[in-house]
Amino acid sequence: MEMIIKGVDTIEFKIIVEQASSDFRKLIDGLRESANKDKIEKDIVLEKRHFDLSFITSKYYRIILRNKDFAIYFMDDFSNNDYNIKVKLSSKFLWTHGYINAYEDALSFVENLLGTSTIKEKKPLMRIDFCFDSDEIKFVSSDIKGFVTYARKVNQRYERENQKYKLTGYEIGNINGDIFLRIYNKTLEIESSGKYWLKDIWKKNNWNEAEGKEVWRVEYKIKKKVLNELRIFTFEDFVKKEKELWKYLTNDWFKIKSRRNKNNYNSKIKRKWKKVQKSVNLETDKIATRKPYRVGDLDSYYNQLLGLLTSIAAINNNFNQEENIEELVKKINQKQKIKEQTFEEMAETKNQDMDL
Repeated sequence: MEMIIKGVDTIEFKIIVEQASSDFRKLIDGLRESANKDKIEKDIVLEKRHFDLSFITSKYYRIILRNKDFAIYFMDDFSNNDYNIKVKLSSKFLWTHGYINAYEDALSFVENLLGTSTIKEKKPLMRIDFCFDSDEIKFVSSDIKGFVTYARKVNQRYERENQKYKLTGYEIGNINGDIFLRIYNKTLEIESSGKYWLKDIWKKNNWNEAEGKEVWRVEYKIKKKVLNELRIFTFEDFVKKEKELWKYLTNDWFKIKSRRNKNNYNSKIKRKWKKVQKSVNLETDKIATRKPYRVGDLDSYYNQLLGLLTSIAAINNNFNQEENIEELVKKINQKQKIKEQTFEEMAETKNQDMDL
């Protein structure tokens, strides 16, 4: 009996605090003081959970709480308008509890720490690693001839075995890019990562270790920019659209075709890749499509507009507000004539682009 399972290996999301409660401010002050003292990692207990507390020097975050389940990154102070918290869920936590239960557990924990603080309803999804494991599919060196992908970069990984080199996997795309795909021998990787607990997950899904079957993984790392272009802004959006997302990733962004025809694009999908495509029980004909997405609310756009208008006034050495606005309207009308579109037509196009 074959083993085919899909899962989520990493989740990163943000919680945005609009108004911090006094209790939460005291908590951050205490964590900052403790983390700064002696500059060494400390064990602390919060809500009956043990964490390692340390002070880090990243661009946005300074305080980090980390345990085997998840890591929580806190900003150092409350000087910014919005106070951001980043939460990153571990692979073991996600696989052991299921990614929906794990997400809800981590979110509930952080919300308890926040107490009566006011937070934004939407919690932006920053990254998700979506993957598929199977003991019935093996990738080989010749597969690369059938790769059809939007990625510009493909690397093959090998390791020496009995005087020969054995393929251990592929890396497709830029590891620091917005989409990065790894196809690799997971049973081999476990020997170096030490994630032996994953074998218990596989066994519950019909993997027979005694047969010695290797498990290969197909794993996509998808960051916020691409998620937003696919209209996935929160974890809840991901749950609703995971089938559409998998279809985009395995049908559009990357696929493996046979080489029966010289033209790869007219060749059939390889049987092994069809199993990958169907691993999430795709019951939808929909395929997610990417569109540029500009993040922002009305307030931020008004601030930008005011800044631009005052800059125009300064360049023109004319500080009369009404005259500058009147001149701006004239220029807008001229630009519309050049584009041969009315303001209404341009606004409707923008509305569709932003999926509003």
